[in-house]
Amino acid sequence: MPGQARSFAMSFRGKMEREEAQAKLREYRARALHYLRNAGEELQAGHSEKAGEALWGALSQGIKAVALSKGVLLRDHRSLVRFGRALARDLQDITLDKALAIGQQIHANFYEGFSDLEQIREDYLVIEEALRRLLTLMEGTGQKKGNGDGQTH
Repeated sequence: MPGQARSFAMSFRGKMEREEAQAKLREYRARALHYLRNAGEELQAGHSEKAGEALWGALSQGIKAVALSKGVLLRDHRSLVRFGRALARDLQDITLDKALAIGQQIHANFYEGFSDLEQIREDYLVIEEALRRLLTLMEGTGQKKGNGDGQTH
């Protein structure tokens, strides 16, 4: 379990049964993949704000899945961002750190509309890669440390 990431949220042990936690993990994973597909569809339709919001949803569900797989239940935006940052730092994963920064920006873009479609397309690629890594971590087959270059440290 990432050292700093663990300290930012409450443990679910004792508050959530194992079966309930497993069901929630499946739900987070399914939502993350669903939102990623939605983002692709919105990009195809030329809707940058909706695509960006779906990307943020995919990333946030992926972070919540990893947290829960480590025994941490994230209940609000702040704890999600803090956990995500700490996880990226603990794993030394530049892609995850970048995806989190992008995710917050495109989440705001939904309300303000300041990013163009081409930028959201580029953001999609970063978040897609970060989500792949998050889901791999959740399944327990991911690298323990990596900087985004495919090398472990």
